[in-house]
Amino acid sequence: MNKKIPSLSFFDFRKSQGPDLEFEFDPENFDPATIAECPGIYIFRTRDRATFNYPAGNSPIIYIGMSENLRHRLSEHRRTFRKVYENPEYGMDKGKWISSEYHYMAAHRVTAYIYYIRQTQEAKTMESTALWQFYCKYHSLPVGNGAKSFPKF
Repeated sequence: MNKKIPSLSFFDFRKSQGPDLEFEFDPENFDPATIAECPGIYIFRTRDRATFNYPAGNSPIIYIGMSENLRHRLSEHRRTFRKVYENPEYGMDKGKWISSEYHYMAAHRVTAYIYYIRQTQEAKTMESTALWQFYCKYHSLPVGNGAKSFPKF
């Protein structure tokens, strides 16, 4: 399930090392214990290889996020992802707005790429770098990232 890959051909963040983990982020079978309780970023991409049209090209990336505790954050994502996957109308009966990333995740299923923090780097700086690289390549943020995701340098 957790295998190291050399790089992401569609988005080469940290090109020389590639992600630390790649796995299918399945709402039913994901085991949070496989993820370290440490800071880093995660990138969700469509598993079915569907791509989204951005102003400067197409990409399968849905969302770029960060956390000081990746295991905890991915467990939170799994909980909401599972609810939306089981019921696409989840939250609507109560007027609750569910972030669009979960609907994209449910529609396309997800592969997750994990990048752990190296040395003195901070998770927010790492996320900002990944978002900036994505923005420079596609002239847009990923479909699941909102305005609050703007890089903070």
